[in-house]
Amino acid sequence: MPTRLLITGVTGLLGSRVATLAMEKGCAVRTLARAEWDGAPYVPVADRRLGDLPMSLPAGLCDGMDAVIHCAATAVEQERMARAINVDGPRRLAEMARAAGVKVFVHVSSSSAAPDALSIYGRTKHAGEEAVRAVTELPSVIVRPNLIVGPGGRGVWGRMAGMVAKLPVLPLLGGGHGMLQPIHVDDLAAALLTCVERADTLAGSTLNLGDPAGIALRDLLQEIAVASRGLRKFALTIPLWPIELVVGLAESLGIKLPIGSANLKGMRKLRLVETGPDMAQVGLKPRPVAEIVRLGLGGGEGGETAPTGPGMRPTGVLLVGGGRIGLVHALTLGRLPGAVLAGVVDPNPKARALLTGLGLRAPGYSSLDAGLAGSGATVAIVATPPATHLKLATTVLNRGLAVLVEKPLSPGEADLAAWDALAQGPAEPRVITGYIVPRAPHIAAWAARIRRGEFGRVTGFSAVSLLSFVTRPGQKGWQFDPAAAGGGVLMNPGVHALSMIHAAFGPPRSVKAASRRIHSARVEDSLAATFAYEGFTGTLHASWAIEGFARPDHALTVTTDRGVVRMTGAAAVFTPTAGAPESAHQIDTPAPFNLAPDFAGAGFALELAELRDAPGSPERRARTGFSLAETVAFERTIHAIYASAAQGAPLAGHPAFSAPPATAIAPAPNSTVVLDLRDWPAAEAGAFAASTEASRWGGLEVTTDQVRREPGRLTGSPEGRVTVPDFLDHSRLLLGGQAGAVLGRIGAVGTAAAVRAALAPALRDRGASFWAAASGLLAADLAAIPPGFAGTLLLHPALCDLAITLRRTGELGGWLTRLRARCPRARVGFHTQLAADAPQAVALLPEPP
Repeated sequence: MPTRLLITGVTGLLGSRVATLAMEKGCAVRTLARAEWDGAPYVPVADRRLGDLPMSLPAGLCDGMDAVIHCAATAVEQERMARAINVDGPRRLAEMARAAGVKVFVHVSSSSAAPDALSIYGRTKHAGEEAVRAVTELPSVIVRPNLIVGPGGRGVWGRMAGMVAKLPVLPLLGGGHGMLQPIHVDDLAAALLTCVERADTLAGSTLNLGDPAGIALRDLLQEIAVASRGLRKFALTIPLWPIELVVGLAESLGIKLPIGSANLKGMRKLRLVETGPDMAQVGLKPRPVAEIVRLGLGGGEGGETAPTGPGMRPTGVLLVGGGRIGLVHALTLGRLPGAVLAGVVDPNPKARALLTGLGLRAPGYSSLDAGLAGSGATVAIVATPPATHLKLATTVLNRGLAVLVEKPLSPGEADLAAWDALAQGPAEPRVITGYIVPRAPHIAAWAARIRRGEFGRVTGFSAVSLLSFVTRPGQKGWQFDPAAAGGGVLMNPGVHALSMIHAAFGPPRSVKAASRRIHSARVEDSLAATFAYEGFTGTLHASWAIEGFARPDHALTVTTDRGVVRMTGAAAVFTPTAGAPESAHQIDTPAPFNLAPDFAGAGFALELAELRDAPGSPERRARTGFSLAETVAFERTIHAIYASAAQGAPLAGHPAFSAPPATAIAPAPNSTVVLDLRDWPAAEAGAFAASTEASRWGGLEVTTDQVRREPGRLTGSPEGRVTVPDFLDHSRLLLGGQAGAVLGRIGAVGTAAAVRAALAPALRDRGASFWAAASGLLAADLAAIPPGFAGTLLLHPALCDLAITLRRTGELGGWLTRLRARCPRARVGFHTQLAADAPQAVALLPEPP
């Protein structure tokens, strides 16, 4: 039956088998999945599409397809989410199929589908059937299987088989008298393909599939026991009502159990459905239940052999280093087509546990050798302190893998000779360096335009790199050890602005610099440098100990004889002395996924895409950013700056090392624009809020810490907006070993609220997970907001973007519920930088923000 099929839900038991069987029959298969996968079904990477039901379906998904087999669904007992995925999802997919000229839409429903079903799952599956039928001029077949049985430990069958294997007795909920009609996954997969083959006669049908005679739940569990252990087990009847109470409590806490409330509700209405005629229509001869059970416990997934050859499997990536930058790589990899996170190497088990607790499912290894041996990865990312880069990267290269090395390559000049040798050797094509700002599409394009003179002759430049990171003595971390990091502010955030200078102008003819320690004992907290080029000079001012920059500011301003060019990690603007301004933003150029559109986030996606394609043919690989040789030359400039600073006079009273006075531009009359005061000192924000100037704005946005310091003046207006929690400040202090500073800030009331809020997610996650900590920080900061506040509460973007990226809609919904409970009169919402993903998140929330 050679044909072109789109199959959804391919990482599930049924979808995987349908895709495999279709390819065995010679069909061209395209798939839709939420994330990339390694293993069966072995669909060529080029034929995989990533997306989410209902709002994030990729354009052109159904183009060129003859048929759609829709297997994806959710069994979650949350009304809005279930309706979005099980009803709106198939409706949108069917509409796309109709528009693309698809000949038949095969929709996998459930035997529990009914308008009066006890479970949300059953009701939404029925509504999903109606939604598909309502898409006129699209032939459709509805298939209602009963219990799908197959190897792999997934779904209801997998939980059932696992329970029988683990428990010494068989718990019979409600006596186990309910009837089930099992069907083996291979038989169901064959039936779905038959629906495609015979669409001309089956279109408009609703097919009930499963064992016609059926079997009682208690007898099926004994069949499982006999097939797996050769012996029957003692059975214990348990009333349903106490189990329903326990399951309901567990689900309210987010704790996953082997059985859910939807399963329990279904048990109350298990009944035999006539399936014999429909089984015959699709050519299925019923198997004996004992055979179905034996095959379902057989392990494996049909015995497929993993194919070889380019493009047949995603690139496996080994992440070396589970810290903050490693997390960014892992999050971006989770949305990158054609790549999977194959393993995480970190000697610190807490670092590995943090990533696991976030929801990143990849094997953990305590050493690089173990990771290389066990992960099967073909490329690696080295995201460890700089002093370890050369040794780790060399080990990876010697194993034949490509490697992405985070910036900087080396903490000192001693290692640069070895990197220079690699740049001249055969391994050079397999080395990618991690300076992301020059990779950002707008920076790469505009730096090239500056070099070509398109904005005029350069007369000078100034650059800044400003961050509130080291705000008090005693901060901990490898960043403050010169042997590990090589330096302080310049070697870490400062290189972002410096790399823009290098991209635009190349290495300078000479450099003079001076640095200063403010809070750190061994590295510089602030640095100023002057660069000399042919015909012009420029400056760089960098500080990570400056107040008012919770969000970093990296910018390059270039003056020419025709105007001014300003570039940041987000955007570029040319303001000519005559004529209209010109601008560009990094999101003007599509990227697979951009976690940080306010700061060169496309650079992460581009460098990871380059790493993904490195094992393939050279024509597939798009080189971006600095080459290895250019990176070595750039880092020689860094060390020249440090050498000059060591000889220079200490900085004193430089304007870059104290926050400028807080000022606000004047809004247009009757403006609805909100003024963001979150980077202002609390006293100045409070004074402005109390002034007549504030009334000219459509609203003022502040943080919870500012509210603590100025409680009356910053929460008294219905136009006030508060971002909760102070996630960046809190997390930086915690990562720097200054938990006491956080506790001092939130106070006793906030601490008590944090403990209470963190308890439920900690129980659910079986430990102090990231989500438990985030819930605690949110509750602590909410304690500072008056319950009668009638303005707007907005969840912090960094927190929301993590939840959205990791598809933790339940966490996001729980946080919004907490905001509503604290301030019932307030408007509630969230900040996000993921504009393309936000509609999907909103569709799945229990209550729209």
